[in-house]
Amino acid sequence: MLLFGMILLMSSSEIKDFIKKPAAIIGGVILGIVLLFFIFFGRGGGQDPMAKSVKNLTNRHQALITVIDNYSGNIKSAKLKSNLSQVSIILTADKNDIDTYYSGLSKDVKKNVVATYKVKPTKDITSKLDEAKISNNLDSELRSSVISELEAIQSATQTIKKDNPDKPKLNVLLDKLILNTQTLLTRMNEVN
Repeated sequence: MLLFGMILLMSSSEIKDFIKKPAAIIGGVILGIVLLFFIFFGRGGGQDPMAKSVKNLTNRHQALITVIDNYSGNIKSAKLKSNLSQVSIILTADKNDIDTYYSGLSKDVKKNVVATYKVKPTKDITSKLDEAKISNNLDSELRSSVISELEAIQSATQTIKKDNPDKPKLNVLLDKLILNTQTLLTRMNEVN
């Protein structure tokens, strides 16, 4: 602000000399880049990135649970049906743990948190599974979709853990989720 006031008090020749200085040019370029960054990318809407990531993770869990619950009744393989039931139970328990952690966050942290991942399964997954149901290929397509979503959950969990090493309670929860997801992936890969 003081610099802006000084520039206003300068005459036009002094301003021209000031603008020609390398420090003024570099400062102007940096200011321009920062302004463009805020214009194009925004300020994040005041969201806490950790809270948003946790909310997205719980939504991913719920979406996969919904997929399993909606389609597992129509599969033929008894082993796959059993494994999907176990996956659904463990995902539900993990989701409840994530929700408990999220509810323990302060109201200021949760304020204005908008998840980018929706609670409902994506249209790509549901349309693919609906087509597989019609073509009598639901078992392999559901297994493939569940494995793919479990891998996405595992990746998201590891990213949150990497981004928040200073939160011990969260890291304990994430370690449990990673272990559970690895177990579920192993279980799903057993099914032929």
